[in-house]
Amino acid sequence: ALSGTNHPGFDLKKCDLDCLKKEQKAYDDRMELISDLPLNSLEEEKRNFLLHEMRMGLADIKKAQFDLKNKKP
Repeated sequence: ALSGTNHPGFDLKKCDLDCLKKEQKAYDDRMELISDLPLNSLEEEKRNFLLHEMRMGLADIKKAQFDLKNKKP
């Protein structure tokens, strides 16, 4: 269930807009899955850290989309 192309070392700069949209969808889907898991308090802390890291990755994807859309020829 947790699949996609985003992983450490994945270069967003080599992605076109379609690729970036797929990356964003993959992040959104994974974050939703992770958010809905019933966890104990220790796992909850790890999940919150993971979600924080994923939100940072999502911000990078959105910035890459913005940069690509506003690229000067």
